[in-house]
This record gives sequence, structure tokens and C-alpha cells, in this order.
Amino acid sequence: TMQFVRRNRESIHQVAVLAMCMIYPHSPLAEQFEYYGIDPATLETFNPNTVVIEWKDVTGLDLAARQARFWELFRLIRGYGIDVVGVEDEEEMTPGLVSELVERLSSPTGWVREDAMVRLARAVEPGLVPVMVRAVSDESFLVAGQALVNLSRLDPDRAYELAAPMLSRVVSYVDLCAAIAVAKRTDDRTMDLLENRLNARLYTKHSTDLSLALAPHRKLYAAFEEFAAAAAGGQAEERSDGALQRLLGHESAWVRRRGLRWLLETRMDLAASKARDLDAAFADPDSGVRRLALELAHRARLSASPEALERLLADPDDSVRAWAAALSASPVARQARSLVAGGNWPPETASEFLKLLALRTSESPGTVEQLSKVFAPALSDGSPAIRLEALRELLAREDWRCLPEVLPALSDPDAQVRRRAAEYVGRAGDLSAQLSLLPLLSDPDLFVMQEATAALARMRSPLVWRHLGRFVLETTCGELPDFMAAPIQACVDAFKQVLAFEPLARAGDRTALRSIWESSGPMERAFLLALFQRTGTGEANFDLVKRSLSDSEAEVRVLGLAILEELGDPGAVPAVMALVQDPWFECRAGACRFLSRVRHGPARPALLHLLHDAHDHVKEWAARGLGRLGNPADAHVLEDLLGEANFARLPADAQADLEPLFRQLHRRGVQ
Repeated sequence: TMQFVRRNRESIHQVAVLAMCMIYPHSPLAEQFEYYGIDPATLETFNPNTVVIEWKDVTGLDLAARQARFWELFRLIRGYGIDVVGVEDEEEMTPGLVSELVERLSSPTGWVREDAMVRLARAVEPGLVPVMVRAVSDESFLVAGQALVNLSRLDPDRAYELAAPMLSRVVSYVDLCAAIAVAKRTDDRTMDLLENRLNARLYTKHSTDLSLALAPHRKLYAAFEEFAAAAAGGQAEERSDGALQRLLGHESAWVRRRGLRWLLETRMDLAASKARDLDAAFADPDSGVRRLALELAHRARLSASPEALERLLADPDDSVRAWAAALSASPVARQARSLVAGGNWPPETASEFLKLLALRTSESPGTVEQLSKVFAPALSDGSPAIRLEALRELLAREDWRCLPEVLPALSDPDAQVRRRAAEYVGRAGDLSAQLSLLPLLSDPDLFVMQEATAALARMRSPLVWRHLGRFVLETTCGELPDFMAAPIQACVDAFKQVLAFEPLARAGDRTALRSIWESSGPMERAFLLALFQRTGTGEANFDLVKRSLSDSEAEVRVLGLAILEELGDPGAVPAVMALVQDPWFECRAGACRFLSRVRHGPARPALLHLLHDAHDHVKEWAARGLGRLGNPADAHVLEDLLGEANFARLPADAQADLEPLFRQLHRRGVQ
């Protein structure tokens, strides 16, 4: 390149783009790294959306060498008096240049917007805040990500607000920039948001920028890791004995709470050996630490000193006082036990303390009716703390009989309640509730979305393929939080087992595949249909695909319909006709699509009937199906839809389906 510049310097007026090599998703460098000599260990190949900046090649060429070469080339070009556009360290951010770059952010050309946004990284004008906020939604992930980083300098609070919901949601470059923006803080919520990036194994894989941003958070998390390893006996016995004492002396309340939560959720069997250290936690200045210590003592059936309990019974925090009362033999605890013993719940006017205590002192009722009398009013209580505690109690008891009462909590205004409700539904494992989790997959709260994802995987829902397929196809859960990784890995393993049946699918071995189908669960049947679709073997296994239309799980029927629609085989018409009355709207819509594709004239009465369906998606495909059949009489039936104004607003594919009737109607109007 330098030789080219030397030879042609007389003819070069300006260098518009000068940049180091970044490896973009789906580029030849990413997909043919062996051919180009790139060290695969430096490519995050498990995530196809990653832009890799710090790659190395097999000769050792790294980012530092490329940076040195960049500046050597830059100095050569500028030495010949040739202008170089967009080299940030050399540009003066004058008001005129800032205005020009802001204007370029409106360009329809992606690289123009990207160049402008990167150059604006050095601008400090507060007036750029609205510009950056708008750019966060840019379709270019480079623009959106850099806008978050820029905004984190100009308005850290606004950047945090926008970045937190983007973590683990979108392409990884935006996720990376969101993490950098969020990492401006080290408070409790931020530690929770970033926790899955902080363990020792993952932290070493981060880019330099992200590692530097996360360094304070990693230091805190390392203290928790040290405690967990020591407490579990991973270190010398004398260190293990003092592990909890050292943890409870840590200056960060988040570290202290995280350690106690680890004992409570993961290694309660260790609690008895650490009991003597809990007295320090009972006197902790943080109410969350006091509450967790009391809960740990209560669930592990440990005792607390009378002095500690007396002090805690006067605690200003209702939840702490309730746990202390539950752990004691105080009169108020006996009163609460007596109240709920017969399946009764404190009146609405009762204090929050008494309601919390009632949840903690109630024994698990023997019947569903008794259980409902306690937890139904608790789950609909006006206090989020009561609703949340009811869910925690049900989860701790592993009592799944309250599913009908829990389902409304999936739409609770409080994010913590939604998260615990999703966890309960997933652990209950009742597939009849799987559709209720779908709205939470796009919940604005990261933890709710993650818990709903884990819940679908935990119950082995057939919806896993359509809604969580990207996790299954990546075949690794290394980047996921532990509570997500375990259930999703089980789905990944099941998918790998189904992939092993590909030779049978290609051979159309009906006997073997029928046996596999009959012994499979709903998720595995969905995976098997996905295998047929991905390998183009649906036709070879036509009988089994057709059989899926009568499956008890709606999602399996939907996937089977999708394959039959691709095949367009009229032989499936009788089986598909049965689905025009299916209780699930996607099956009815899919049946309309198939019948219209094969132009099955006798389906016309069913399509006319479905024009009055309760679901708009079904009505749309019923209308499009009538358009494909092209019966002139239906032009009048669809007259409103086929009016010129309405027709012009339809998508192009819908217009193509309805065009025969549109022409018929307007020809009639002309006549």
C-alpha cells in the first residue's frame, strides 16, 4: 500500500477512508479464516454477529502492529500533502465540522453514517445528546454502538437508561458498547447486569476496551469467587473455616449479599458449618444482608442468639422483622401460624409485616384449595414485596400447585415479580402455560427476558426451536448466565441427538423414524420437523410430516404445516382441512396458506367463514386465500379491502394474491 502511495502520489487528491482491518460478520475473513491465516482463537466464531478488532494471524500480527502500521501509512500520506479524512486524533472538532458530521448521520448510506459517528467520538458539545439518542436505534450496529459510547461521555445517566435493556439482546457490537456504557457505575443493579461477564474464564476473553471498563466490577466479583471456592473446600481447610467471616467483612454490600445468596441457592448444605459466622450478618448495616442471613438460618433450620433476635425483631425493615419473628418463638409468630393454619390470609388492612410473617410461618397446606386460600390473595396483594415473597416461598417449597394463581403475575408491573413468576412457570414444567411466557421474551427488563428464556428451555417446550433456535444452533452456552446455561444446554444436547438421525431422514426410513417420533417428547418432535425442513427431506418423510398435523402440541402442528406449505402436495389437503377449525390461530392461518397455495377450490366455504375469525392473522390469510382462488363472486365479498385506497396500503405479496379479484372488481366498476 505504501509503495502504491509513493508511485501515485501525484494523482491522489484525498484519502476518504483510512482504517485498520476489522473482521466483520459473514465476511470472507470470518468464514475462511484458515485460508487467510487468521488465528481462530482470536475470533468469536460462536457468535456470528461479532465484529473482531483485536484479531491475530498465525504469524503473530496483532492489534499493536496494525496500529503502528496505520500511523506509519498516515504519516507517509500526510507527508505528501494529501488530505486524510476522518482520522480522529488529527481532526479539530470545530462547530462547523460537528454540524457537518451531524448532517451526515441522516445519510441513507451506511458507511457515511458510520464514519460520521466514529469521528464524533471526540466531540463534547452537550447539544449532541439528542443526536446520539436517536442514533442508538440506527440500523447500522456500528452507528448504534458508537452512539452509546459517545452518549456515555456526554450524558452517562441517559446512556445507562438506554444501554441496560440492550445487554444480551442485539448484535454483539451493540451489546459490547452497551456493557461499556453501563459499566460507568458499580452499584448493585449494575453488578447484577454485568455479572455473567465477570467470572475469571469469560473476563479473559473480553476486548481491551471492555476489560478496562469492567475492571472495578471484576475486582468485586473475584472476591465472591474466592469465597465460593474456599467455602466449598476448594482451598485449605483453615481458609475454608474463615471464608464466610472474610466475606461478611468485605466493604461491598453486593459481595456480602452475593455470597449469602450463593449459600442459600446453591450450597445450603454448607450453612451449618458456617452458622457461627452468621451473627455478624445479623448485625450487618445492609438490610439485604440481614434478610438473607435470616432466611438462610430459617431454611437451614439453624438458630440465632436471643440477643440477635431481640435486636432484629425491632428492625426498621419489615422483611427482616418478619424473618426474625419466623425464626423465633415470639407470640406474634404463633399468632401468624394460627391464622394461616386453616388456610386463612390476613385481612387487606393487616400490616405488611404480618402478611410477610404469615407467608413464612405457614405450613404447606394439604389441598390445592387450602394452598390457594393463602397464596392467591398474597399474589394479588397491593404490595410488590408481598407478591414477590409469595413467589419466593412457593419456589423454595418447590410446590407447583399454584400455577393458575401465578400466571397473572407474568404481567405484573414489578419486574422482580415477573421474573420470579417466569421462573416458577418454567420449573412447574406444565406445557399448558408455555404461551404465557412468549411476551416476556421481549420484556424491557433483561432478567425477566432471560428467566423466560430459561423457563421455556427448562420445560422443554416445542416453542424452543422457533423462539430460541439461535441458542440451539450455536451449540454452546459458554456466554450465558448459569441459570440459563443449564436448561438451554439440555435443549442443545437434545438437538444434537436429533441431528444424528439425518441419515435416516435422507433415506426416508419410515419404520425407524416412526419409532423415534413415538418415543419423543414435544420438543424433540419439533426438532425432528426442523431437521426435515433444514435438510429438505420433508417429501421423503411425507407421512410423518402429515402425521404432525394431528399432534397434541399446537407448535408441532404449526411446524408440520410450514413443511407441507413448502411442498405444496395436494395429497395433504384432507389433513389440512381439519385444521381450519383448530383452536390455535397459527394453525388456522397456516391451513389457509396451504389451501390457497394448492388452490383447493372446495376450501372456499371454509375461507369465507374464516373472514370472520377473531384473529386478524387468520382473516388476512383467509382473504388472501380467496384472492388466490380467484372466484369472481368474492370480489364483492372483499369490496372494502379491494378499494383502491385500502389495496394500495397492502404489502406487495398481499397485493399479488388479491390482484385477480382487484381487477375483477374494478373492471365491473368500469362497466
